[in-house]
Amino acid sequence: SYVKDMGFFITLFIMFGGLLWFIPLNFIVSRLKKRMNEKFKKILIFISGISLIIFGMVGIYFSINESLSLI
Repeated sequence: SYVKDMGFFITLFIMFGGLLWFIPLNFIVSRLKKRMNEKFKKILIFISGISLIIFGMVGIYFSINESLSLI
C-alpha cells in the first residue's frame, strides 16, 4: 500500500509540519503575551499540546508499522 511504502516520509513530514507550526506559534505568543488574555493563552497552549501529541502518536504508529514490515 502507499502508506506502507512511504511510511518513513510520512513520519518525516508529520514531524517537520509540527515543527514548522510550533516555531511561528511560539514566536507569535511570545510577542503578544502581554496583549493576550490569560485564559486564551492557556487554551492556546492546551490546543497546541494536544495537536503535537496527536502528530507524535501518528508518527510513532507509522514508524512502528514501517519497522515491523521490514522484519
